[in-house]
Amino acid sequence: MPTLRRSIALLFSTVCVASAPSLIAAQTKPLLTPKDYGKWETLGAARFSPNGSWLAYGITRVNEENDLRIRGGARDTTIIAPYGTQPAYSADSRWIGYLVTVAPKERDRLVKDKKPVHTSFAARNLVTGDTLNVADVATFAFSADGKFVSLSKYAAEGKKTNDVLVQTLATGMRLVFNNVSEQAWSPSLALLAFTLTVDGGAGNGVQLYDGASGAVRVLDASPSVYRALSWRTQSMDLAVLRSRADKDFVDTTHSVLAWSNANTATATARLFDATNAPAGLCIADYRRPSWSKDGSVLYLGLRKREPMADQPKKSDDKVSDVEIWHPDDVHVIPEQRSSEQRDARATLLASWHIGDAKLMTIASDAAETTQILDGDKFATEIDRKPYPFGQKFGRRDFDVWSINLATGERKKLLTKVRHLVGADPTGQHVAWFDGKDFWSIDIASGARTNMTVSLTRSPQVDFVDRDDDHPTDVSPFISTPTWSSDGKLLFAYAGYDIWSIAVAGREAARLTMGVADGVEYRIVSMAGFGATPQERATTLSKPMYLSMHGKRTKQSGYALRSPDGTVKRLVFADAAVAR
Repeated sequence: MPTLRRSIALLFSTVCVASAPSLIAAQTKPLLTPKDYGKWETLGAARFSPNGSWLAYGITRVNEENDLRIRGGARDTTIIAPYGTQPAYSADSRWIGYLVTVAPKERDRLVKDKKPVHTSFAARNLVTGDTLNVADVATFAFSADGKFVSLSKYAAEGKKTNDVLVQTLATGMRLVFNNVSEQAWSPSLALLAFTLTVDGGAGNGVQLYDGASGAVRVLDASPSVYRALSWRTQSMDLAVLRSRADKDFVDTTHSVLAWSNANTATATARLFDATNAPAGLCIADYRRPSWSKDGSVLYLGLRKREPMADQPKKSDDKVSDVEIWHPDDVHVIPEQRSSEQRDARATLLASWHIGDAKLMTIASDAAETTQILDGDKFATEIDRKPYPFGQKFGRRDFDVWSINLATGERKKLLTKVRHLVGADPTGQHVAWFDGKDFWSIDIASGARTNMTVSLTRSPQVDFVDRDDDHPTDVSPFISTPTWSSDGKLLFAYAGYDIWSIAVAGREAARLTMGVADGVEYRIVSMAGFGATPQERATTLSKPMYLSMHGKRTKQSGYALRSPDGTVKRLVFADAAVAR
């Protein structure tokens, strides 16, 4: 036993001596300090120029010493713009503009001195290298032709309007418009619509600046306040709300003005007068007017009027802050409190067939979700009220109603649905998942089709998200399916692979073979935030980008599926590959 102890002690001494050089070497390495931690970088979202020659991306650091990097061109140049943010390109890819924030130390000093912290504007000509800098700019926007940029200055203290500078990028010529409350470039031409709000109301109106001619034209003028400018996509049609005061009501209602081809000198506004709104309702500015695709209809938001006579009389009595919780409340008090502002701005969707004297109310409940479907033939409205118990405890069933936008006819489309996929890009079908299969319904006829019954009979095809561990009686699907652009196919996910499913329910095809390698494939949408259903849709006749994820290996990457059906891996690595 003593011999064993001596052997262990000798071995321990030998290990310590042998390890000493390594420990000494390790101790010579510099230690990380808070200052070093401040240099930690995160790569921000990237944005390509329209012609694909330049890439702008942000670098965010813990110490807030951030910068914007612009890379590309014939020489693969990298331009570093300290504190640059929110980059945007002109349509011709000649210019990139961005805002420049204040350095952290300078920002802290301004805050300490109770002075405003403002961003500035900078732009660079990506062809010549020329630069443009303007101080105290809150926002900017390029015209559709890329020849002009509008710069919104900061509003003076106590003011809700600001000065707007419009600069011609080629010549540097600059115009200044004062007392601007709102502005919007046309999506097609260099036309800037803007509203003016002047103290006292004299000078209020909506005007149009034509960059091509340099002319400024008054579209309408009155002591009223003008709000919510709205251009129709790929057209010269313009709409705006004009306030109308009424001493009998606390709230403000609005009339609607709509111009067809507002760029022409002969364009005249068609008016929907606020007094023609449905009884007890007013047109609210919370919802910006939106156009139907053909320009014949404007969709508006209505809300209940607040009569002056119904307002509580002023009192010096302290308002009670007692909260009464009730088991029948669908939304608990904290949830009600957090959604108070949103609920106050909720509106009923309505439509104005331009030129008509009346509005047609589409929605029945401002608290529910109403959506205009592509094609402008139908709208859908969600109704959660029949299922309060499930709303409280995570089993959120609802009914779906369809509304004929031409006649106003309402029809219950679906009853007690849990997992809604939504309407196809043509607005003809609505799809949902019943916990096992995907279904579709023809909105016009009401005909229903089980799109996947021929697949789910096989145990090898399962669309249920088995990794979801929420207690439920209706299982959810795996990721959100994608529609084809013609609305005839739904691309859904079964385990590792993507399936193309015909809405008619007669055809289905597997587009990937991820199950063999344990790799999950998912379709990547190239559409940005706020894209339309048609822009988010995809098609088999064009290349399709797919994300890849090794469920066990945790590898990730991207692949490209060609129209001929072949799938080529672009990148797949032992790393988190994203965006």
